[in-house]
Amino acid sequence: MKLFLSDFNSSMLYSIDISDNIVELTYNTNKSKVYQYKHTNIKKFVFETILIGLNKGSIGKYITDQRKNNQLQEI
Repeated sequence: MKLFLSDFNSSMLYSIDISDNIVELTYNTNKSKVYQYKHTNIKKFVFETILIGLNKGSIGKYITDQRKNNQLQEI
């Protein structure tokens, strides 16, 4: 699975790049650094991220919650 998301209204995130089971996040605070994460259920993560984006929800809050719940684990 390959997906790249950017240009969404987020004060926290600049972009999300998903390739296979790796999620790469670039934050607005440092656009030159990419953080890599593994997700426990990548299909669910992709679905929920897109759904939140379409509903104009907070993708930043979703990412924060995923990290707190250890669904997104930094590698």
